[in-house]
Amino acid sequence: MRGRLQGQAPDEARFQTQLAAISLDAFMSEIGHRKDHELSMSARDKGMADVFFAQLERRRPGAKAIIYAHNNHIARAMEDRLPFKSPKFARERMGSFLAERFGSKYVSIGFLGYDIKLNHHLFKSFIEPPIPISKSSIERRLHDTGAKEVFVDLSKGFLQDERWYDIQDNGIRATAAPGRHYTGLYFVDFSPPLTERVILPR
Repeated sequence: MRGRLQGQAPDEARFQTQLAAISLDAFMSEIGHRKDHELSMSARDKGMADVFFAQLERRRPGAKAIIYAHNNHIARAMEDRLPFKSPKFARERMGSFLAERFGSKYVSIGFLGYDIKLNHHLFKSFIEPPIPISKSSIERRLHDTGAKEVFVDLSKGFLQDERWYDIQDNGIRATAAPGRHYTGLYFVDFSPPLTERVILPR
């Protein structure tokens, strides 16, 4: 850390130290709550949100920004979706913190797929596309429309019935009320395996 801060303007060095402190605090909270998976995840996600807020306020206050993350992290009201016994605050994800800060300006788009070929050393062992999908799942419903690729604008009334549908979450069966958790859904029926790339830090 000290080496990275040398040569930077004092205010930038202080800001980088602030980000490091936020990240370290979130990491320690995540590790400290490791026996409660949901509380541990919430601590990490709050740290991610706090780092984003700090970056946005310093770099481009008032600007629009795009965050790429797993559906689990960007969904609004994730604490309503997870049927665990932990208290509500223990299940909040980054999307909840973003929605709390930005209100209706926060747009969450879930990414779904039906037959997605993978080329990843971690996932090959336990995900064999197409993932078994129940007939009532969102992925199956979209697949059955014959659409190869589609964006579903949930503000138009589709899937706004508050019904909880099956949805795949990183290869694990979960449920969601799409209109409650997402602004829209981007669906791809088929995708060939991508070439795995390793991006090293500069």
